[in-house]
Amino acid sequence: MVIRYSFSIQRKGGLSAGQRAQQAGEKIGNLGKKLNLDPDRVWVEHTDIFTDIMYDSQVLVSITDADALCEGVSRDSLVAIRKQIVSDHLHKMKGQYGILRKIENVAYCLLGIQKIGK
Repeated sequence: MVIRYSFSIQRKGGLSAGQRAQQAGEKIGNLGKKLNLDPDRVWVEHTDIFTDIMYDSQVLVSITDADALCEGVSRDSLVAIRKQIVSDHLHKMKGQYGILRKIENVAYCLLGIQKIGK
């Protein structure tokens, strides 16, 4: 599943905007493939300098004031928007990669084997 993000990210620390976006996409993509994924465990941690969108103890993406300024909104507003985007992608990926989906695939496989055996 290819994930395309429709939001911009500014340079932060030693990482360019493109590197930050790529890392966020990789983290979310890898997380989305976990069998026990629970998209409702996405949460937000605020600091004075940036706000992190987290899953358990893993930082998925950090939002800075510069990111918010680029989008023309407050940092809190941008975080709410981005958190929803991340949650939506994780819910979609759970449908594709989650344990119930895997069980469903095994059941279809067993039904197919049973039909072939008759």
